[in-house]
Amino acid sequence: MNDAELLAAKLRRFAERKEVIKQLRSEIKRPVPVVVRRVRQAATTQLPHGGGLNKWTAAARMASTVKVGGSSIKVTIRGSKSGHDLKAIDKGRARHPTFGHRGKWHTTLVEPGFFTDTIENGSDDWREVIADAIEAALRTVRG
Repeated sequence: MNDAELLAAKLRRFAERKEVIKQLRSEIKRPVPVVVRRVRQAATTQLPHGGGLNKWTAAARMASTVKVGGSSIKVTIRGSKSGHDLKAIDKGRARHPTFGHRGKWHTTLVEPGFFTDTIENGSDDWREVIADAIEAALRTVRG
């Protein structure tokens, strides 16, 4: 039984589990601003600067969620900006109108992974934070 499963089992019988889960989420979200900064920096350096795609993408809204359920913990960071498909840009395709011909659109190939690769490269930091948060929650539950 890993620590997350042990915590889930102990929380089922713990009277103040909502407060422990709230604290766990808070601890796990702590590194989110650092990760968002890395994603913005990756967009600025990896995406084309001609036409401002890099700055435009770096200015996208970023939101995070932490789901604690059963024996798993899931951290999700989403980027959104109206007018463009950030998933497609992350996959290496940016669609945009041709300069001077607003009715004509074309696809420009860009370096894929500015978003997902940046987050995955920092996943060791996340694992450490999650492990520390689980240990702290277990100490609280054990008393």
